[in-house]
Amino acid sequence: MVTPAASARVLLTTVFGDSLLPRGQAVGVQQLAALVEPLGINERSVRTSLHRLGQEGLVQSEKQGRQSFYRVADEALPIFADANERIYRHEDPPWDGEWTVAMVANEDNGVVSLRDEFHWMGMAQLSPAVFVSPTRTPSEVADVASRHNVALLLLSRGPQDAVATINGENLAGIVAPLPGLREEYLAHLAAFGSAREASLLGPADAFRLRTLLIDSWRRLVLRDLSLPSALLPPDWPALDAFELTMRLRADVEKSSEAHLDAVLGPA
Repeated sequence: MVTPAASARVLLTTVFGDSLLPRGQAVGVQQLAALVEPLGINERSVRTSLHRLGQEGLVQSEKQGRQSFYRVADEALPIFADANERIYRHEDPPWDGEWTVAMVANEDNGVVSLRDEFHWMGMAQLSPAVFVSPTRTPSEVADVASRHNVALLLLSRGPQDAVATINGENLAGIVAPLPGLREEYLAHLAAFGSAREASLLGPADAFRLRTLLIDSWRRLVLRDLSLPSALLPPDWPALDAFELTMRLRADVEKSSEAHLDAVLGPA
């Protein structure tokens, strides 16, 4: 049996992104507590986690009578969209051999939230102010920086300088901890590859498995920069892990949605 490896706040982030956002539903505290009860999260932890997620700008509340209902915050929708693009799709991005480099103005108020979104979109942080990516375009980076009202002191894309003392493959190893990531992919495959007959699970158990599966995958894939295959070691296990994750999620989707319907009502 797979056990939760993340905090209540992290698991609720996954629930909002994977289960609630596609349904377009706002949820009350007691509803959410009933929904995540199969994960071992109690109402007190739900309240504490919602408060923290609100402080982080990921969820917002709206009053309906005397009760508050929660949903993904409007300003966080682009962040979830960037993350979901990486969570639910796996592509070998074409690479022209160039890198995008961005240097941010550290004193700007939005730099902390910008770093978070850069991380979710696969930008690697070389230093407190410098971020790089082999696949993200300058226009994508500029759009995100503008949304956070952070000035870019430098934004360029080009090949590594011919006199650089480190090549692209070695740079990839610096910006992405590849040996550690390989082990995490293999651990994900081992943890969920043994889930048999998942389609036969009841609604609550299916929701539990779905959430733990996507939470594990989300945290893993958002640590990965989705580097082009030209920069990866041979036999990189990301594709196998992605295919297992999406196949298993499809197996439990119908039953897990029945749990959501039972607690929240039809979407």
